[in-house]
Amino acid sequence: MKSKTYLLLITVLLFISACRKSEAPDSKTSIRGHLLEYGTEAPLANVKMYLSSCVGGLLEPLYCSTIDSFYTDENGYFDYETNAESVDLCTFEPVDGYYPIGNYVINRGVNEFTQYADPEAWLELHVKNVDPVNGEDNIRISGSWAGGSPEDNFGTNIDFIKAEKVRGNRDTKINWWVTKQGTTTVFRDTILISSHDTVFYEILY
Repeated sequence: MKSKTYLLLITVLLFISACRKSEAPDSKTSIRGHLLEYGTEAPLANVKMYLSSCVGGLLEPLYCSTIDSFYTDENGYFDYETNAESVDLCTFEPVDGYYPIGNYVINRGVNEFTQYADPEAWLELHVKNVDPVNGEDNIRISGSWAGGSPEDNFGTNIDFIKAEKVRGNRDTKINWWVTKQGTTTVFRDTILISSHDTVFYEILY
């Protein structure tokens, strides 16, 4: 009877050991992929990346703490493996000349993805009232750049230049409303600005 019990115990231990060995590869979390500039797919080299463990969320504040870090290689590739028990988020260090790079939610096991970074570009606007009527002349300007509500610019001597940071390699929308003699006319345009470039645009009204 004792020999049968002993044999059963050995069988159970061997089964557990086999299960642990089969689960061992899944106990690691790997992060592989490519970091590229949006629009050109130029690689971003030597960008620091962070792995974080997070608690909370939903109805509670989310707190994340860094548990590991690594870098993209000279061709923008990354391939990293960790034994950390909890990995929830992959974040990217800010890169000069680029908008903040989006975060990536990490799952247990293999994570393979391509991440794109939006390059900065600049739109330089020259706004001038070239056909003034009276002090009630007005122009309002807005577009696909960061900022609040469009501002009114009243008067006959409006003549200014302003620079707006926009996302390169993407369409930039420009909207403006011109009011003269009580009549408002709406204008719209779309331009594409290459990464890290500056485009000069005139609005003469």
